[in-house]
Amino acid sequence: MMKKVLASLLACMMLIVPMMVPVSAAQPPDGTTSDVPAISFRAEQTETYYRFVGDQLQYRIWSLTYGYWKTDWKNV
Repeated sequence: MMKKVLASLLACMMLIVPMMVPVSAAQPPDGTTSDVPAISFRAEQTETYYRFVGDQLQYRIWSLTYGYWKTDWKNV
């Protein structure tokens, strides 16, 4: 009998407690902006390097964003 009472009390508390927690939205309903900064997506930044091997001009692309070579040396 006591287990049933405790189980039903626990079940009621699990239903009631989430309703008491305040919920905040990303943007207030009145249309004003909040202090949360906006997400901005940015493109990867690259830099192209050139060199001469003999009389042949070559290039290679370096990713400034991720810090690695994107290509091998290629003839122009």
